[in-house]
Amino acid sequence: MRPMFRSAAVFALLSVLLSGQNKTQEQFVELRKEKLAKSVFQKADWMLDYDAARAKAVATNKPIFAYFTRSYAH
Repeated sequence: MRPMFRSAAVFALLSVLLSGQNKTQEQFVELRKEKLAKSVFQKADWMLDYDAARAKAVATNKPIFAYFTRSYAH
């Protein structure tokens, strides 16, 4: 594929992928609530505050298991 057409194809794909990203802060808050309500987050003692998790890990001499996901912030 020629570079000019490759760039156009990438731009078109990004446009389609990003077109649904115009959410309000309230929609992002709702998505976060829905994600945290899933059973996987109810089965363990998940902590959402890194500093608190780090302090607990140091106090209990245990490692941190971190689960990173996309940010729902503007």
